[in-house]
Amino acid sequence: AKGNKMYSTKDGNLLSANGKSLIKFNTTNRNHLTVPEGVESIIDDQYLHWISNYYAHDTLNLPSSFKQISINSVVDLIVDKKVKIIIHPDNKNMWYSNNMFVSGGGTKLLFCGQYPDINIPNGIDSLFSNAFHYDKFGDGGKLTIPESVCYIDSGFFRDHSYIVKFDVSPQSPFFKRIENCLVTSQGELILLERSGISTSEGVIIPDGVKKIS
Repeated sequence: AKGNKMYSTKDGNLLSANGKSLIKFNTTNRNHLTVPEGVESIIDDQYLHWISNYYAHDTLNLPSSFKQISINSVVDLIVDKKVKIIIHPDNKNMWYSNNMFVSGGGTKLLFCGQYPDINIPNGIDSLFSNAFHYDKFGDGGKLTIPESVCYIDSGFFRDHSYIVKFDVSPQSPFFKRIENCLVTSQGELILLERSGISTSEGVIIPDGVKKIS
């Protein structure tokens, strides 16, 4: 109703009063989901999860104003349903390629929908755990870390058992591989590759590892 202080509508979509958050999609066109211009985020992750299972979608269109993406909002659409993501060319906040949402500056990975193998593009400088949906990795996943990555947050490998193998760029000044270990340039162990590290006597830490995080 006009004058409602909690909600507004645009193109049949239910929005927050200021029009910056999408609450419910207009699903009249069930093949194409369109977030209207002015919206910056999708507020109801569970709703998008529900419609992604109830309807068959071909595309999700995001406007130039869109800023915030969350794993729950898109994981089913991208990973399971293979929905095509279209971001307005004037959007300076993010871009999308190869099942990845990347910040407009190209240095922060916002969401990774690749699985089981994850190839981080060169230019990304930080890896944060909230950009990944570990349930989708499955066994056999391989992580490729480029030379540009200088920071991996402490929660990134909380479920690292999904990542069976990893590669590190030999040009990386920040991380290196010592046998089956991912190690910082200072020698701090942050990941054990699952294959070939365990013996009947336990886990063998190779020479060169100075600290276990």
